[in-house]
Formats: sequence, C-alpha cells, structure tokens
Amino acid sequence: MTSLNFALGRHEVILREPFVTALRSVDRYPVITYTISEGEHLRGIGECVATPAIVGDSIEGIEKDLKEIITPALSDTNEFEEGLEVLRSVTAASSSIAAADIALHSFFANKSGLSLGQFLGSKADVIKSDVTIPIAEPEELERILHDRMNQGFTTFKIKLKAEDLKSNLATMSQISSFVGAGITLRVDPNQAWDFDYSKSFLEGLASAEIEIEYLEQPIGKNQIEELAALTALNLAPIMADESLFTLKDLDQLIEVKACSWVNVKLLKSGGIAPAKAIAERALENGIQVSIGSMMEGAGGVMAAALLAASLAPDVVHDLDAPWWHRDSQLNYLAGELAL
Repeated sequence: MTSLNFALGRHEVILREPFVTALRSVDRYPVITYTISEGEHLRGIGECVATPAIVGDSIEGIEKDLKEIITPALSDTNEFEEGLEVLRSVTAASSSIAAADIALHSFFANKSGLSLGQFLGSKADVIKSDVTIPIAEPEELERILHDRMNQGFTTFKIKLKAEDLKSNLATMSQISSFVGAGITLRVDPNQAWDFDYSKSFLEGLASAEIEIEYLEQPIGKNQIEELAALTALNLAPIMADESLFTLKDLDQLIEVKACSWVNVKLLKSGGIAPAKAIAERALENGIQVSIGSMMEGAGGVMAAALLAASLAPDVVHDLDAPWWHRDSQLNYLAGELAL
C-alpha cells in the first residue's frame, strides 16, 4: 500500500426529541469522522462521538488522538492485520481507536471489492433493534409509547433514574399496562442505583407481575461483586454495560458470574475487532450478547449493526441511535434496521 491519506471531519446530529437518561439529557451532538483513503476512489470511513460520562473522553481529546497518535502510527500500514496490530498497540481513548478501526475495516473491505457486511461475514438484510423510552413525565410517557408502537418497535428499553422506588415502580406499571403483552421490556438505570434499591425494584416488579427481559447495569461499573449478587437472586437477568470495556473486564465478569447478558459497544471496546473478540468469548461462556451503541452517527451504528448481524442475527440488539436523528440516514421499519 502506498500514499495513504488520512482526514478528520466533524458534523452535528440533531435529534427529533431530547434523549434523557440518568446520566444526561441531549438534543444534539457532534460526530467525528475519520477517513483512510488511497487514490481517488478507495476509502474507508469511521466515526465516533465523545461520551465523557461513560468513556471519559472529549471531542478535543479524540481529535488530538487521531491526529497526533493514531494517524502517524497507521501511516506505513500495508496489510489489514498489521493495521489492527497497530491499533492494539496505541495508547488513546477507546472511542478514538474505534473510529480508526471502523475506517480500517471499511478501507480493506473496499480494497477487497466487498461491502463491510460481506467483509464481516454477514448475510442478513436487516437486524432487529429495541428503541429507547427516555425519562419522561407520566403525562408525556404515553405519547412516547404510542409513537414507538406506531413505528412498529416491539422491544422497549426503559430509562429510569435515581428516584423513590414507588415512583419507578409506578412508571413500570404505567408502561406495562399501556403496551400490553406484545411488547418486550428492558430496563436501564445507567448505574443510578445501589444493590438494595435494585433488589427492591426487582422484587417490586415480581409482586406486580411485570416481566422484563433484563435489568441493565443498575449499579456502578466497578461493583461487579454486587452485580453478581443481583444475578444470584434470579429475580431477572442482569446485563453488564459500563462494567465491560475489554476482554479483561469480561473475564472478571465471567469469573464472578456477574451477568447473563452483556452490551458490547464499539466505542467502549475500541472498534469492530475487539468488540467481536469480546462478543465471541461471551457467547462461548454462555452469556447472551447485545451489540449496542452510544448516541452516535449513522456510520458508527451501521458498523455495529453489521457486526451484530454476523454474530447474533436473531437477537434484538440496541441500535436505535440513528432512529433518533431528525434527518436519519438509516431506515427502521417494524423494529428492524435495514443493512
């Protein structure tokens, strides 16, 4: 390979409505693009966003990583595996590395005459996704639920925050009563609770006969022993999200039997290659895998969706971020993302 060119870009995504979780509220955000090209027609584009509350990065830090660390390291790359090895060796934010990893995969897929999906081994035309139900007032909640049901989604990820138990259980009761038996419910407090609250919440759901598919990362990312204790209660499946960035993290979760689900995200793990390694090891150990994303750009989510289709094509994943875009470049129909 000769004359590799690298370029950084940035554009803003505006959301159709505010995305509100226990960690933040956002109605727009910048997306960083990273392009690797050779000649006029051969190129690969990667993307990432900054998520300070999760990854601990920043827009400025990501751009500095890509300009000053990653681009010089990749400049003499001749082969795909060589490029992956370079990315494994650099010290940079996982989101920065992910943008370069996606660009690298896309570039070599293009160089091989393949789509990114074909390069990853995916044969699917669509992948199923949940849709997020943000934190909202009770009078607004039913409008949101009605909208999501009209859009054809059948799996809802419900965001909850740290408020009194009675209020959160009332929210769950309102949602369950409104949507009926045809909708699968997932709950994500984004680390807002502690063990005792989480236990009481699950017991409250059981008493109210409200079934959920899983409770996602209810407690702090470093509290994996408490996460394991929640799993041992067998009140509901527990998912690890913020506790899982690396293979080492996964091994620790497996060792203590902390969860039965994991949410694997490219921006946490550092791109497609490490995310695939994490997902495959989880599956080998009997842990169910959902491929997810941050609130990010269409290109980054499509890369995640193609990985999801190659690994677990029948799972309902967590890939609704571009559905929130006011001018979405991706197509969602009846809870499925077109690939």
